[in-house]
Amino acid sequence: MKICLLISGLILGLFLLGFQSILLPDSPSIASGISVDDYIEQSNIQTIDVEAVANQAKASRERYFAEKENSTLDWEMPSSLSGSGSTPFESRSNAQEQNSAEVLDSSSSQSSESSADAQVASNQSVIANASGTWSLQLNDSMQRDVSLALFQEGSSIFGSGSLREGNSTSQVMASGTLQGDLLSLDLTTQQPITLYKLLLNMSDDEVSGKYSAISSGGDKWTGQVDGFRLAA
Repeated sequence: MKICLLISGLILGLFLLGFQSILLPDSPSIASGISVDDYIEQSNIQTIDVEAVANQAKASRERYFAEKENSTLDWEMPSSLSGSGSTPFESRSNAQEQNSAEVLDSSSSQSSESSADAQVASNQSVIANASGTWSLQLNDSMQRDVSLALFQEGSSIFGSGSLREGNSTSQVMASGTLQGDLLSLDLTTQQPITLYKLLLNMSDDEVSGKYSAISSGGDKWTGQVDGFRLAA
């Protein structure tokens, strides 16, 4: 009976040793009294250095973006981009600046053309013809008849004539300017000395407007003017 128990104990011991070798092959048993660090070292278990891995990932990221930023791409430039940039972003920016400059140049050209057209029209309007022989009638409390021979140089008007007031006639000198259809004309009589400042709207061979007068004695008055051209 003792022999049977001894044999059974040996078999059980061998079984337990085999089971341990299956679970932890080529590894020492923790139950043998060794430390955990010694166990890990003897078991060839690899540990991960978290800080080293993080540093390696950061370096890889920085290298990737640096290469992407500094890379020069070999690509055919689309018509909407500029060929002076080394990257699509730079080319698009250059193209936008170039388009803006072209728009400004076009606007400046159109403005210059418009200004030139306006200047031509203005010059044409200034050269309206006011020269010729004119008959004017000045009306206030009494009527005065004026006969004038006017001459024109550019926008400047000058001439001479006579002013008849009742039974008396005075020599008159004329000077003024013509802007468009607006004729500003000063008439000065000699005996007595009187200044008539006429502001007239001219339409072909007719004029109309108003005037103000001042005599050498200080008298002032205003009136209306109507007239027409006798001959050009």
